[in-house]
Amino acid sequence: EALVCLDAATRSNPSEASAWLYRSVWHHMWGQPAAALEDARLALSLSPLDPQRAQFDMVLGIAHLVARDLPGAIEAFRQSVARNRCHLPALRGLMTAQFESGLHEEALASLRQVTTLAPHLTVSRFLSTGAHSPIRQRVASALLALGVERG
Repeated sequence: EALVCLDAATRSNPSEASAWLYRSVWHHMWGQPAAALEDARLALSLSPLDPQRAQFDMVLGIAHLVARDLPGAIEAFRQSVARNRCHLPALRGLMTAQFESGLHEEALASLRQVTTLAPHLTVSRFLSTGAHSPIRQRVASALLALGVERG
């Protein structure tokens, strides 16, 4: 039903960047990485100076992560963090993409930023919301491998 509403919104106003952004979220949540990337890129092209640009970049990073395009994910997450260095989802995504790319020192540096902002982070707390999500499972795996307590 959500996709029906998002499709209606994008048909009604094809220039509505937020509708395309949330359509990207829907697509990555339901395992459609190509559509997630396409919609996130379109959202960014429609609103390149959006005040919520950090959020747009983070959603693009997730779309790249879902598509297993780790260099693209790292770049998008870095852009998001450059715009908002306290954005935990972008920092966790960056850490995960770095870890999965074999950039373990960079992943540990990103994890330090995460734990500075969320000092009581444990894997079980992280998974307490959305444990079924494949992306959250990948983040949890990276957290465990980088030494975060299971809790």
